Amino acid sequence: MVDVFRNPPLDSERGSNPPSDPPAGSELYTELYPAALYEAVHTGLPGDLDFYRAAAHGAHAILELGCGSGRVIEALEADGHTVVGLDLSPGLLARARERTERAELVLGDMRELEEVFGERRFDRIFCPFNGMYCMLDEEDLLRTLRGARALLSDDGLLVFDGYDASDFHEGGDAADDDNVDVPEWVKTVACEGDEWDVFESSRWDRDAQLIEATYHHVPREGAGPSVIATIPQRYLVESQIAPLLAEAGLELLVLHGDFDQSVWTDESPLLVVTARPALEA
Repeated sequence: MVDVFRNPPLDSERGSNPPSDPPAGSELYTELYPAALYEAVHTGLPGDLDFYRAAAHGAHAILELGCGSGRVIEALEADGHTVVGLDLSPGLLARARERTERAELVLGDMRELEEVFGERRFDRIFCPFNGMYCMLDEEDLLRTLRGARALLSDDGLLVFDGYDASDFHEGGDAADDDNVDVPEWVKTVACEGDEWDVFESSRWDRDAQLIEATYHHVPREGAGPSVIATIPQRYLVESQIAPLLAEAGLELLVLHGDFDQSVWTDESPLLVVTARPALEA
């Protein structure tokens, strides 16, 4: 029903004989997505690293919200930047420490930015790869946006991205509402010496703008049970972006539709937002 990846797997990820369904067998359900599997499966989108590297040009103080295992920080460090990374997952931060050299990594909640960072200011705040969609209601999203506004320097920029849900939100089949679709294979990954087939299913609540994307990780060699983890997301549609930013004291500078910096249209796959502090009235 809903492809949260928003991009097809590469041929190299398909394996020689990709399965059509997850095999029956023992399953391990987990509330916390295992950090190693998360890092192996959720590797970003084509062009996102180059986009954020370009957005960081000229910045002296960069904060990444939801930095995860340090994928974006690593790319920014290669350009000479020193980055502060914030994440709520100790496991992912531990993996980030293995791949970053200079980053300051902070365990914390991006709904509490002022409490975490106090009087510190940043001239770039990034939140890549659907990170803002982890805010599961409008109040939490506004808390995060207001916190980002408070931490931005006067000429700073907030940049974040998410898949564009406008098309299926407004035109999707009503029969899909609140239904769980059949798991579909999306890729095969290597993780800590094993190969895992990864299947995705989702449940969609149109009224709440919620998607629960569930990932079934099945070891190919039968090395233990399948691991099942769910990522809940509250997506946005294009018409909501500017009003939410304005309510948080921010101004939409540009809305791109992809990481090639093409201007957003109703055919775009992504919402790539660049905002700045709103001018005082």
